Amino acid sequence: MIRGFGLGVAERFLQVLATRLSKILVFEIGTASESSWTEFLPEQSQGQEAFVRELLERAGFRNVRVITSAAYHREVQRLLFTAEPAKAANQETLKQLEVA
Repeated sequence: MIRGFGLGVAERFLQVLATRLSKILVFEIGTASESSWTEFLPEQSQGQEAFVRELLERAGFRNVRVITSAAYHREVQRLLFTAEPAKAANQETLKQLEVA
């Protein structure tokens, strides 16, 4: 989603998703090692972990954790995360997200 629509749209999507989830999100993201992602993500794997944590927290998630660093895509190691929605959405929050 980041590559196709940009970081702003991806973050907005995650914000809406955070209002709809009741349990947990499992999240995987491409890495800067993949040529098509280079312009969007930090170069170092530690930077990528911090980037994802901050992205998910800004979008309304908490308890963001790396559950494995052994997920692979085309022989590139990716981080796999879990995160919980920070709070249950109320109707006002949902209306604000629909307007934006």
